[in-house]
Amino acid sequence: MLDRITCRLRLKVETPVHIGGGENAKFAKYQYIYDEEQKKIHIINEAKFAVFLFKRKLADSFESFLKGAVPNQRRAAKSLHQWLKENRVVEYEYGQFVDCSFNISLPSKQKNEIFYNEIFCLVKNPEMMPYLPGSGIKGSLRTALLGSRILEQRESYSADWNRFLELLNKKNKFKETGVEIANAIEKKTFNLLDFDKENPDSQCNSVMRGIAVSDTSAAPAGSIFIAHKKDLVPRKDTNTLPILREYLRPGTLLELRLTIDPFYTRQAGINNFNDIKERLRKYNSFLLGCPNSPYVLYQKHARDQYKYNLDLLTSVKSPLICLGGGVGFHAKSLLYHLAGGYKEGLPHVKGFLDTNPAYKEHSHRQKDIEASPRALKLVEFGGKNYLPGWCSLEEV
Repeated sequence: MLDRITCRLRLKVETPVHIGGGENAKFAKYQYIYDEEQKKIHIINEAKFAVFLFKRKLADSFESFLKGAVPNQRRAAKSLHQWLKENRVVEYEYGQFVDCSFNISLPSKQKNEIFYNEIFCLVKNPEMMPYLPGSGIKGSLRTALLGSRILEQRESYSADWNRFLELLNKKNKFKETGVEIANAIEKKTFNLLDFDKENPDSQCNSVMRGIAVSDTSAAPAGSIFIAHKKDLVPRKDTNTLPILREYLRPGTLLELRLTIDPFYTRQAGINNFNDIKERLRKYNSFLLGCPNSPYVLYQKHARDQYKYNLDLLTSVKSPLICLGGGVGFHAKSLLYHLAGGYKEGLPHVKGFLDTNPAYKEHSHRQKDIEASPRALKLVEFGGKNYLPGWCSLEEV
């Protein structure tokens, strides 16, 4: 039996990353202060704030304010910042109840609406320090391994692509079509073992059981910033979405451990970390290097103020993975891999997206010209636009 290999890896956040901490991991609009003049968001400590309110005899007034700021209500009567000003609470007093503050510059059309939004938080450990969970990293590796294998052996997946087209024309249902094709190609790629002969589709037969990824170390203090999402459509202004998230800053360094058990993984041609690195490079070359990739096309056609630095990613020597929420369809879908290219897959992806009731109103068949979906996700940090979610891995 081959010995397990454990690699100590350094993960570098190359572009802003958000992995959420769940439905309840968020700041409601009454849990933070947005100071439009100072362009800052202050996160309040509720226990300290309660003490402050009672000391200043403002508890009843704050209770009345909350009635207009309940989480399920779209519009509040006023922002927390406005309420504080009306009650003569000045900024130098914030230190009595604020945990941390962030600089944030919002588009002018959002300035009067920002207090209607919640802030979605990063996943954090019991000490409230952000980290990246190993399950998310393994999921990203899984997608890259699957995509690279499709690119290497596309002919063996031609039947799956034809089945996708058949289901698309026959069922015209987004969920059923997507689930059936995803299950089929995952089993073909990963279920190469025969431990459970009676049930070939069992996870016991997956080579991925031979890959284990730890959670990362906690991010150092000062690694978080808050930003809104932007949709980039070529030759148009970006659309700023009313979604605020915590992100890890570019340049943040984390550590993790990756364990490979060749007893399971060798069936997929994976014997060590070098084999995984090669698959990551192949997968990312398709995403970030193909002339018809939306990442390449949109960089050429975006207006100057919306351009993003694609060279930042293509010049990184270490292999890249794309993690977390808000990275967009193109970073996680394998339909273009199955189709054999972006031009080949474009008309079929348009049709597929239009079968999704949630996206049908976007009229992908009519409006998606160079890529489908037509929008790329961007996050601004330090005055620059970034494609979110990209991290590099290096063995240490």
